[in-house]
Formats: sequence, structure tokens, C-alpha cells
Amino acid sequence: MKLLITITSILFLSSFINAQLYNGKHESKIKQSKAALCTPPTTSTYLKQNNVSALIHTAGNLWQVPNQNFSHYEVPKNSGIMALFTAALWLGGTDVNNQLKLAALRYRTIGQDYWSGPLVEGDATTNYEMCQKYDKHYISTKDVVAEFNAWYETGLQDLENGTESQNELFPNYKIPDFIKEWPAHGDVSIGQDYYLAPFFDRNDDGNYSWVDGDYPWFDLDNSKDCKNDRRVSLYGDLNYWWVM
Repeated sequence: MKLLITITSILFLSSFINAQLYNGKHESKIKQSKAALCTPPTTSTYLKQNNVSALIHTAGNLWQVPNQNFSHYEVPKNSGIMALFTAALWLGGTDVNNQLKLAALRYRTIGQDYWSGPLVEGDATTNYEMCQKYDKHYISTKDVVAEFNAWYETGLQDLENGTESQNELFPNYKIPDFIKEWPAHGDVSIGQDYYLAPFFDRNDDGNYSWVDGDYPWFDLDNSKDCKNDRRVSLYGDLNYWWVM
């Protein structure tokens, strides 16, 4: 349950959201103008940690098996007991004209309020290519990130001291793909926000580069003051991040 709360909190605090108004018969027009004929997100991933097996989606809803009237939030694992049926992001607010804007998925049987990928600032649009590119979960683990950090810092010490400890301590080390492919930045040339996912910026240049020792930002040394530091970081031992 602690892991569930952590993952759910990450979803609400960390996701970049395309909130569009669902308005009955005008739904198809909104989709076409805002999402540029994007197909709805389709990626589903099983979260199987501790004694829970849960199904998460990139479409803004959780647990429910797509297009089926049953769920997969199983506690304990392999018991066949489904503790929850479905959940979803509900976000609402008013614009500068005091008009209500609401994104509130129910069972994904009527409309699609969320789309994969970052938005263009100003007109809040996206396109098919971006929807497809970001229709995935970026899965990272704290232990693997800690190993990368140790490998990199050992290399820095070798350069400073003329030693070869990196090869001795980390023989045949291979940098994980998720560190290389971390979605830290959007494409500012087309109006996307530059910062999409949190990262540790070793040289404080504002740019994510694993070559410079940057990594998905788990607070490895417990230096972040969570009571006062509101910057988004990654929590738990296992993290699922996606952009929508």
C-alpha cells in the first residue's frame, strides 16, 4: 500500500497533462483541432512490486483492463482478488474568461481527454508524431541510478588521481538505456516546454547529459529538504514516469 501511495503521488505530481474539454457532440472537433488526429494512448504496464500486481496505462486511467469490464489491481499477487476496479485523473479549472475546463476520464468509453506527449505552449496543441513518441512508460530504479552515479564518480576520481579503479570496480559496465533515453527536455523550437522530467544536473548547466554524469533525479544522498524544496524529484525504489 505504501508503494501504491508513492506511485499514485508521482502520477499526480509529475505528469505533464493535456487537459481538454469534453463537450458532448463537439468531442470529435476538439480532438481534431487540439490533438491533430492523434490516436489514444495504448501502452499498459504491469506494476508488480511487494505483494501487489497492478495495471497502469499512459491514457490517464489506472487498473481497468482496456475495453473490458474487469480490472487488474490484485492483492495479494496471484490470488485472483481484485481490490480496486478503476481510477483516473480528474482535473478542472477556469480560463481567463471564467469558462470551466475539465478533463475527467471515467471508463474511457466516452471520449479521450488525455494524450501522450508535451503540448505546444499557448495553443495547447500536439500532433500524431508526438503522441506516438511519448506513448510509453519510462521505468527507472534507484539502485541502478545509484550504480551509474558510483561508476561515474569513480571515473572522475581516476582522472584526478591517475588510478584505474573504475575498470576494477565496474568491469564490463554498460550504461542503462533508460538513463540515455530519459525524457528530460521538450523541443523548444516547436514551442514545447524545455523541462519534462527531473534530472540531477551535475554541472548545473541546465541541460541533461548522461555523458556529463547527469541522471534521473533520485535523491541519492538525501540532501533534498522535502518540507521546503518543492522541485519535483523521483521517489521510491522503482519509478514509472510518463508525459501526457
